Amino acid sequence: MEFGLRLKSIVAVGSLSSVVFGLACQAPLSNVVQGLIIAVSGPFATGDKIQCSGLTGVVEDFGWYQSVIRTDANDLVTLPNSMLAGKQVVNLSRRSAKKIATTLRLRYADLPKIEKLIGELKEVAKGMPSLMPGSSPSVNLVDYGVSAVEVKAAINVQPDANDAELRQKFLLAIAGCLKSNGVEFAPLQVDLAK
Repeated sequence: MEFGLRLKSIVAVGSLSSVVFGLACQAPLSNVVQGLIIAVSGPFATGDKIQCSGLTGVVEDFGWYQSVIRTDANDLVTLPNSMLAGKQVVNLSRRSAKKIATTLRLRYADLPKIEKLIGELKEVAKGMPSLMPGSSPSVNLVDYGVSAVEVKAAINVQPDANDAELRQKFLLAIAGCLKSNGVEFAPLQVDLAK
């Protein structure tokens, strides 16, 4: 007994409160440490468009404890930094190019026309706007499917290009090329057993 208090009780309460305080600070300290790691490694910064755990959006604010992301649906999402540091983060703003690709399922009856079609599709693809300088469009016969000949067409475009608009132009240009060559899409196979 010292000063009318039991020393064992004071030590026990002090130890217990230290453990409780330590556990309570674990998550906040983890977020601060992860924020420091993100700041030093620099996988993203304020203004970058990122993709993480199914979430895509622009980083509006990066703080030591948490980050604020504005999604494509205009939702404002606040994430603790420990969550961002523990997941794969794809920085869409730092891409050197974007790929726009499609697979064409064409009729077997049009197989004799495919080689000429591929050459014309390559020329059409070369004329697309916002192509990445130095990149070549890719148009190839990739497989003989069960009910269709499969041709894959792809272009690399500049990272700041409008994906939806360019994809639409690319698909319409392909459709025009198919029509001018008299090539048609193979009908979809419907599984009647289902």
